[in-house]
Amino acid sequence: MTKARVETCSYKGCAEAVAYVLELNGKRFNICRNHYRELLRRLEEKAKEYGSASLSELNPTEVEGGVRSFKYRKG
Repeated sequence: MTKARVETCSYKGCAEAVAYVLELNGKRFNICRNHYRELLRRLEEKAKEYGSASLSELNPTEVEGGVRSFKYRKG
């Protein structure tokens, strides 16, 4: 019997299991719980600063082997 393959977070160097899948600009990113919470905290900060914020305003910085970060861009 083969062991089921567990997908890991798209963040480079993160080996945590995927909890969420984000689709941004037609690309899918697997995100673990910790990195998702980090993204939500960043969005909360930007919402306080700008009055609103959404996941669609995140811009991924992709590197070989994954994503390094999600930068926030307003508008």
